[in-house]
Amino acid sequence: MSQLPFYKVQGAGNDFVLIDGRGLPPGGLRPGQAVAICHRHYGVGADGVLVLTGDSDGIPSMRIFNADGSVAQMCGNGLRCFALAMRSHFGFAHDPLPVQTDSGRMICHIDGSGGEAQVTIELGAVTTSSGGPLELPLLREKVRVAGEEVVFYRVATGNPHAVRIGETTDDERQRLGPPLSVHPHFPEGTNVEFLSFRGPQALTVVVCERGVGFTLACGTGAVAATAVAVALGHCPADQWIEAALPGGNLRVRIAADFLTASLQGPAVEVFHGSLELQEA
Repeated sequence: MSQLPFYKVQGAGNDFVLIDGRGLPPGGLRPGQAVAICHRHYGVGADGVLVLTGDSDGIPSMRIFNADGSVAQMCGNGLRCFALAMRSHFGFAHDPLPVQTDSGRMICHIDGSGGEAQVTIELGAVTTSSGGPLELPLLREKVRVAGEEVVFYRVATGNPHAVRIGETTDDERQRLGPPLSVHPHFPEGTNVEFLSFRGPQALTVVVCERGVGFTLACGTGAVAATAVAVALGHCPADQWIEAALPGGNLRVRIAADFLTASLQGPAVEVFHGSLELQEA
């Protein structure tokens, strides 16, 4: 076993373990190792692992592992926390800071110092599930889950989302979210957003993430839910919309043509240490 320094970070309660993977053996972090790190009783405990996989021309590269060991193409809260750590501990001082992800290059603006900051990230376009331009009117889809028909809107914000609109109870969300996230209708799985409205520029969003389950916050989920709200005319385009999630509030801005989306919220370093990385 080898020791590996880590940083525990969180954005609106969505928590991660961040490691420098540049010195790991070929193949990098293994899925089983990510599962062990994320275990809340036997590991550090987290919703996911953020891995610095390399840097080129001053641009760091990030890979994201979910708590079940699967790889996420993108994570808005994770990207904000990653950007903060890159500046605080890894010498990437320029602002804005580009970060290379599995969903492309993202731009991060960091406002703050030390172990806490407000970070705004530019996520690029909101698209259809196939990656094409978002077209209006949005297509309503439905599948049968847990004995009932669930209606939702499907969009992608670097990873897939199914947004269900309407007031729901915790029992309803617990019953519908997990099976919907792995329904055969979604060959690669999906994040599930339960969206309700508090006003023309205020939303409530609860997210069941694929590979993780219900989390206190999900950045790309907040963006997906806001994009659906804008597309359906519930919220204005090109203005900041507040999305209240169980772990805190995020702010989202969607361009009228859906070609750009911005996400703003906190990034906090909780603690740091070293862990025993099991050889696998």
